[in-house]
Amino acid sequence: MASPLEIIVGHLKNGDIVGFPTDTVYGCGVSVKDAEGARVVNDFKHRDSNQPVQWLIANKSDIDFYAKDVPDYARELMDENWPGGYSFIFKASENVPENFLCGLDTIAFRMPKCACARKVITALGCPIAASSANFTGDEPPQFKDDVAPEFMDALPYALTCLHGQCHDATGIPSTIIDCTGDEPKTIR
Repeated sequence: MASPLEIIVGHLKNGDIVGFPTDTVYGCGVSVKDAEGARVVNDFKHRDSNQPVQWLIANKSDIDFYAKDVPDYARELMDENWPGGYSFIFKASENVPENFLCGLDTIAFRMPKCACARKVITALGCPIAASSANFTGDEPPQFKDDVAPEFMDALPYALTCLHGQCHDATGIPSTIIDCTGDEPKTIR
């Protein structure tokens, strides 16, 4: 019998959107190697297909592969705030598939504090393009039990937690900081 980790990774490798816990809000996302693009998440959430979708990573070293022109101040911010509830926007490198750029040349990256989320990303072998597990206009859910039934029923798979029940989520979406300029600029 397959473990929950094997099941969720299998769905991600099929290009499916899945639900999973994070340290901020309960999320949904797709594999950046296996899904058709950010549009999968956006269409699922009933929002503009060109809305940027942040990438969840398991290691800071992923930044060196997927981002370019990362300023020194941004590396200090990552050291101070990761893993955790901060997303940093960087110029995308040539390693970012165009179908995840949403017409931009940047990507927001976050390394979640949630060990469960990082374990899924590590087992998958690539970042997850993610958003909160709610339809546009609805409140982001803190935990899996808070996800609207119609949203949950549409997900091919939703992980509770690899370690029992996650109780660490703050329920507050990540702080987003644009690091593409000479100094950081808080977006949200």
